[in-house]
Amino acid sequence: MNEKVNYLLFKVLIIFIFYDLILENSIFIKLMNVKYLCLILLLSSALLKKVKLSSFKIFNIGFILFYIYHIIIGIFSISGFLQYGLPGFMVYKQYFLLPVCIYLFSNFTKLTKVKYEQLYLFLIKTAVIYVFINTFLYLFELPIWTDYRPWWGRMTQGYPTIDVISLAYVLCALFLYKNIKISSTKRTFYSIIIILGLCILASGTGFLLMTLIIMATIYVSLLGGKNVVNIKKNIGYTSMFMLIIAIATISILELSKINSIDLFKVAENRISIILGVDDNLGYNTLDMRAEQYDFVKKSFLKSPFDQIFGVGFGAVDYRSGYPIGRIYVENQYGLNTVTSGIISNIFYILAFILSFWRIFRIINLDLDIRILGVLCPVIFSIASFTTVPIGSYSAVVSFSILYSGLLSMVVDNLEYTKIKFKNDENRN
Repeated sequence: MNEKVNYLLFKVLIIFIFYDLILENSIFIKLMNVKYLCLILLLSSALLKKVKLSSFKIFNIGFILFYIYHIIIGIFSISGFLQYGLPGFMVYKQYFLLPVCIYLFSNFTKLTKVKYEQLYLFLIKTAVIYVFINTFLYLFELPIWTDYRPWWGRMTQGYPTIDVISLAYVLCALFLYKNIKISSTKRTFYSIIIILGLCILASGTGFLLMTLIIMATIYVSLLGGKNVVNIKKNIGYTSMFMLIIAIATISILELSKINSIDLFKVAENRISIILGVDDNLGYNTLDMRAEQYDFVKKSFLKSPFDQIFGVGFGAVDYRSGYPIGRIYVENQYGLNTVTSGIISNIFYILAFILSFWRIFRIINLDLDIRILGVLCPVIFSIASFTTVPIGSYSAVVSFSILYSGLLSMVVDNLEYTKIKFKNDENRN
């Protein structure tokens, strides 16, 4: 396949980041398989072109150990797959989407002859359009749903805790990646739309990630000098657009009354959970997840061996509700512990620590790029407390796009340093 076709396939993968979970409950559910076709075609193209792993290792020792270990766990889970059926296997296979996506997006420029900046810009524009479309689909019931289930107080037809991960990565690119060729006006407008999109999802994870990104941006703007996104320049544009956003927000809230939602109550509840204080709704989703995990842990981890190595993926079932006698945990660390044991979490945490360290330690890189290198795995790690991002197409692909682009910069930086060092040696 030529570079233009490959670029188109990458764009399709990005579009599915935001609409994959929406399609799941619609009459267009079969379109969800298109993303896997795109992955297979791109993987085939990469292998046919003999695109190798970069000289700067894409996968650190933590990732390698994590996946070698899970291949072994998968072998021991075969009896469970035969006993319980396919649901557990469907979750298990999603674990291997991450290395495939990192490999493909790390070789994006080789496969398309297009710079990462253009890919990031397409990601941002797709996310902005998604915020508008998602809000419209929530407010107006169209005859396209097989199961129309609007979230109470959370404006999405997808899954809020997953949606916020993808939007958080987009916000990182807008706030911290200066090389995207975009005017200050558009950057400001897009940023406000993404922030609004995060707010109307009313997710505690989203509020926490948004706060973290804003704090990191302020830190970079204070210490990064001239080589960062000019935030001060955007203040005027922000003021201008805030009036438009205020009008849009009031309109949304007025329309939301028709759908009997209470966005403010849910948002207040999620913020209260983060701050550790009581609120009017009287329920805590973190406590609910903890109780869910404790129940599964008591049911399945009955010996020290089970706690260390887990019980495999055979009994995992995420199809609906909380199936009795099955493993259903909305927590990546909890799922790792039950299925693969404590060892799995050790490798998982190590993988992300080494991921940001290998970028942050390169002092020749600008501060904004180094902070992005920290935020990429940190966002994924934080989201792992409230959902299972490694099993989510949206979370995995959005992480892979940003992280792979940063890795390519590190590779370029190291190669430049080696060449410069050799030239200096020759001169001496």
